[in-house]
Amino acid sequence: MPVAETEYHFILTILRPQGTTATRAGVWTPPPGTTRGTALEEITKAAFPEQPLNAIVITFFSLEPNQL
Repeated sequence: MPVAETEYHFILTILRPQGTTATRAGVWTPPPGTTRGTALEEITKAAFPEQPLNAIVITFFSLEPNQL
């Protein structure tokens, strides 16, 4: 039996090396079996493609099912 995909809403705030913060929000549908850690990494790369992951500090991350 196929597993139904679940759409998630995320909010992500980072601190950039120059001291500024930035927040992104959106929806993301992970493939089945995705871990929360992988979700955070993939969302961060997509939301902030110009920022190397080793140069930022994640100050807030929320990931919840989008359907209420």
